[in-house]
Amino acid sequence: TVKIWDPDRDFVEHRFGGSGLAVSPDGRRLIYRPSEPMVNGSDPENSTAERVLRILDLGTLQEVSRLELDDEGEKRRVGRSAWSPDGKHVAAMVMVPPFAGSEGEDAIAIWNVDQRTIVRRLPGGRRMDWSPDGKTLSVSSFSGGVKIYDFETGDMRATLRTRSNAGKVEYAPDG
Repeated sequence: TVKIWDPDRDFVEHRFGGSGLAVSPDGRRLIYRPSEPMVNGSDPENSTAERVLRILDLGTLQEVSRLELDDEGEKRRVGRSAWSPDGKHVAAMVMVPPFAGSEGEDAIAIWNVDQRTIVRRLPGGRRMDWSPDGKTLSVSSFSGGVKIYDFETGDMRATLRTRSNAGKVEYAPDG
């Protein structure tokens, strides 16, 4: 359960089910994957909850947009997400069953938030982070190491090797 708290009034403003949370760089929007079912008709197989990211305006607590996976057929779900430093793009892990993760199957989708379209796909991993200038995205891999991708071209710029699986990846504020 996600709770949005007003510390001045010591009161929970909003409560909902969700995961993969990320606050926009300007602090005005929250992106998350809903946990409640969004079922078309009565067929639970058509649930879209795992394929959608919702964007909530933190001032009004209203949904202002949705980002949806555009590929059909395969069961995929969105996971962790991260805003680009300028707030114009969102990157999210896209996982395929059994969701345990293996490179070559999982991916990262990057959406243009205003257009609500996927503009780039990259190989997946465990965790990701945008560089402070928004030019690269670093992805920790299941096989160890961190891969650094150029956002504009999608090309891998570098691989940083580790002796074990890489967990969280994060840039220093100065890059």
